[in-house]
Amino acid sequence: MKLWKYLITTAIGIGLLAGTLLTASTGLAEEDLACYEQAVSLQSRMDGGGFPGFLLTDYPVAFCDGKHDYVLVSNGMGYDVIKRPPVMETMAATAWEVDGHYEVIAPTKALMEHLITLMGGSYDTNAQAAVIWHEAFHCWQLTEYADNIAALTGEHSFEEEDYGESMILEQCDKNPEAIYLFEQQLDLLSDAIRTKDIDKVREDIVKYQELEAKRNAMLDDTVRGLEEYYTIVEGSAHYIEASACRLQDEQSYQEQYIDSIPFYIEGSGKYYTLGMAQCLLLDRLDENWKTDYDFSGSLMELIYEKLGV
Repeated sequence: MKLWKYLITTAIGIGLLAGTLLTASTGLAEEDLACYEQAVSLQSRMDGGGFPGFLLTDYPVAFCDGKHDYVLVSNGMGYDVIKRPPVMETMAATAWEVDGHYEVIAPTKALMEHLITLMGGSYDTNAQAAVIWHEAFHCWQLTEYADNIAALTGEHSFEEEDYGESMILEQCDKNPEAIYLFEQQLDLLSDAIRTKDIDKVREDIVKYQELEAKRNAMLDDTVRGLEEYYTIVEGSAHYIEASACRLQDEQSYQEQYIDSIPFYIEGSGKYYTLGMAQCLLLDRLDENWKTDYDFSGSLMELIYEKLGV
């Protein structure tokens, strides 16, 4: 499988010149092409992030400048560039169903850089490439495991409720005790990821289990399902994004992903970090845990199982 993925990536590399020639006629910016090429160049080393069957190049990547989408579609030896009217309006990258398949839809690097700069941050080609991996992973999740993912929130649909952000704010972010417990859980996960002593890891996770039970008792089942959804689906995608970042820049990976684990974030963003941390700990406990993981069960329950707690 690894050799096959390497050959695909090599073939795409050979086809980059042809793709570059296409950009002149379509209007695709060279910097967006560079972001796509950077993302694709990671494919052989990413090896699907350890998830069997996941290939970035299985999914088109569309850059939207507000007037047009510029869609890059792998053709086996390179890629084709297709110009079309935007299929949606977005200020952030997302996975979106288009004509029966999923695509990565991302604002152009220029738009993202402008937005992040206004917010006081910085954004470069490496960051855009990592985000492409994040959203391509969602495309794969929704293609292969849509039923399992839908079941995480039960019969409740959050699409008309800003994807549950108001519920998270009300039950989680306005509750000082829930915040405190969650912060303690993040600290324990951060320590467990860093320590080399497996007995200390087990001790930390037993404490985590106790805190989790106390916090869960404060929330209703609907919010718990929503939290599980974000932790499993977005947390694992954040883990893939972090892995892509690490291959490009170890320092950025440490600063932006690992060092940020203990910090509480209001809204759904905290679950991205939580799920990523759980994936990283699972990597320590069993490097093959992703082989048969189908997004139907709790990452934390899997950790408890691996540790026998």
